[in-house]
Amino acid sequence: MRINKASSTEADTEPRDCSADDATYKIYSSNSTEVACPSDAYTTYTETSGSTTTFFLCLYENLREGNCYEEDALTNVLTYVACSDPAATYRVTTKAEGVEDESVCGPDDVQFLAFPDPQLTYCLAYA
Repeated sequence: MRINKASSTEADTEPRDCSADDATYKIYSSNSTEVACPSDAYTTYTETSGSTTTFFLCLYENLREGNCYEEDALTNVLTYVACSDPAATYRVTTKAEGVEDESVCGPDDVQFLAFPDPQLTYCLAYA
Protein backbone atom coordinates (compact mmCIF):
# COMPACT_ATOMS: atom_id res chain seq x y z
CA MET A 1 0.00 0.00 0.00
CA ARG A 2 1.01 3.57 -0.48
CA ILE A 3 0.24 6.22 2.12
CA ASN A 4 -0.45 9.43 0.22
CA LYS A 5 -1.20 11.44 3.35
CA ALA A 6 -0.76 10.29 6.93
CA SER A 7 -3.14 11.62 9.54
CA SER A 8 -4.68 10.45 12.78
CA THR A 9 -8.11 11.40 11.47
CA GLU A 10 -8.03 11.36 7.64
CA ALA A 11 -5.29 9.22 6.17
CA ASP A 12 -5.23 8.80 2.41
CA THR A 13 -4.03 5.35 1.36
CA GLU A 14 -3.95 3.52 -1.94
CA PRO A 15 -3.59 -0.20 -2.62
CA ARG A 16 -0.48 -0.93 -4.69
CA ASP A 17 1.24 -4.04 -5.99
CA CYS A 18 3.92 -4.92 -3.42
CA SER A 19 6.56 -4.90 -6.16
CA ALA A 20 5.94 -1.21 -7.00
CA ASP A 21 8.61 1.22 -5.75
CA ASP A 22 5.94 3.48 -4.25
CA ALA A 23 4.28 0.64 -2.30
CA THR A 24 6.15 1.53 0.88
CA TYR A 25 4.01 -0.47 3.32
CA LYS A 26 2.75 -4.04 3.55
CA ILE A 27 -0.18 -5.22 5.61
CA TYR A 28 0.96 -7.56 8.37
CA SER A 29 -2.55 -8.17 9.70
CA SER A 30 -6.09 -6.97 9.18
CA ASN A 31 -8.59 -7.52 11.97
CA SER A 32 -12.19 -6.63 12.70
CA THR A 33 -11.24 -5.99 16.32
CA GLU A 34 -8.25 -4.12 17.70
CA VAL A 35 -5.30 -6.48 18.10
CA ALA A 36 -1.81 -5.47 19.22
CA CYS A 37 0.89 -5.55 16.55
CA PRO A 38 3.93 -7.77 17.26
CA SER A 39 6.03 -4.74 18.30
CA ASP A 40 6.13 -0.94 18.31
CA ALA A 41 8.04 -1.05 15.01
CA TYR A 42 4.75 -1.62 13.17
CA THR A 43 2.48 1.20 12.09
CA THR A 44 -1.14 0.91 13.15
CA TYR A 45 -3.98 2.08 10.95
CA THR A 46 -7.68 2.10 11.73
CA GLU A 47 -10.25 2.34 8.95
CA THR A 48 -13.61 3.87 9.85
CA SER A 49 -16.80 4.51 7.97
CA GLY A 50 -18.83 7.22 9.66
CA SER A 51 -18.57 6.45 13.35
CA THR A 52 -18.05 2.70 12.86
CA THR A 53 -14.61 1.13 12.82
CA THR A 54 -14.42 -1.35 9.96
CA PHE A 55 -10.96 -2.83 10.50
CA PHE A 56 -7.60 -2.45 12.22
CA LEU A 57 -4.32 -2.89 10.34
CA CYS A 58 -0.74 -3.54 11.39
CA LEU A 59 1.62 -2.27 8.69
CA TYR A 60 5.35 -2.64 8.17
CA GLU A 61 7.70 -0.98 5.72
CA ASN A 62 8.16 -2.42 2.24
CA LEU A 63 11.40 -0.76 1.16
CA ARG A 64 13.92 -1.61 -1.53
CA GLU A 65 17.67 -1.72 -1.12
CA GLY A 66 19.19 1.21 -3.02
CA ASN A 67 15.96 3.23 -3.12
CA CYS A 68 15.47 6.57 -1.39
CA TYR A 69 12.59 7.78 0.74
CA GLU A 70 11.32 11.03 2.16
CA GLU A 71 10.33 10.86 5.81
CA ASP A 72 7.41 12.99 6.98
CA ALA A 73 8.73 14.82 10.06
CA LEU A 74 5.37 14.68 11.88
CA THR A 75 4.25 11.13 11.14
CA ASN A 76 7.52 9.32 10.28
CA VAL A 77 5.77 7.88 7.21
CA LEU A 78 8.19 7.07 4.39
CA THR A 79 7.37 7.94 0.78
CA TYR A 80 9.39 6.76 -2.21
CA VAL A 81 11.34 9.52 -4.03
CA ALA A 82 14.19 9.49 -6.52
CA CYS A 83 17.59 9.64 -4.83
CA SER A 84 18.29 12.81 -6.83
CA ASP A 85 15.24 14.50 -5.26
CA PRO A 86 16.29 17.10 -2.65
CA ALA A 87 13.43 15.83 -0.44
CA ALA A 88 15.10 12.41 -0.10
CA THR A 89 15.81 11.76 3.57
CA TYR A 90 17.12 8.17 3.62
CA ARG A 91 18.63 5.61 1.27
CA VAL A 92 18.21 1.92 2.08
CA THR A 93 21.69 0.41 2.25
CA THR A 94 20.65 -3.07 3.41
CA LYS A 95 17.47 -5.13 3.37
CA ALA A 96 18.16 -8.23 5.47
CA GLU A 97 15.34 -10.78 5.26
CA GLY A 98 15.15 -13.50 7.91
CA VAL A 99 17.00 -11.28 10.39
CA GLU A 100 15.75 -8.92 13.08
CA ASP A 101 19.07 -7.46 14.17
CA GLU A 102 20.50 -3.96 13.88
CA SER A 103 24.04 -5.38 13.92
CA VAL A 104 23.69 -6.12 10.18
CA CYS A 105 23.89 -2.34 9.63
CA GLY A 106 27.14 -0.61 8.78
CA PRO A 107 28.95 2.37 10.33
CA ASP A 108 27.47 4.84 7.80
CA ASP A 109 23.90 3.83 8.60
CA VAL A 110 22.02 6.32 10.75
CA GLN A 111 18.82 4.39 11.40
CA PHE A 112 17.46 0.87 11.27
CA LEU A 113 13.98 -0.66 11.15
CA ALA A 114 13.62 -4.20 12.50
CA PHE A 115 10.55 -6.42 12.53
CA PRO A 116 10.04 -9.73 14.37
CA ASP A 117 7.44 -11.19 11.97
CA PRO A 118 8.39 -11.57 9.26
CA GLN A 119 11.95 -11.19 10.46
CA LEU A 120 13.30 -8.23 8.53
CA THR A 121 15.83 -5.46 9.06
CA TYR A 122 16.37 -2.34 6.99
CA CYS A 123 19.51 -0.21 7.36
CA LEU A 124 19.21 3.45 6.36
CA ALA A 125 21.83 6.07 5.56
CA TYR A 126 21.23 9.72 4.76
CA ALA A 127 20.33 10.11 1.08
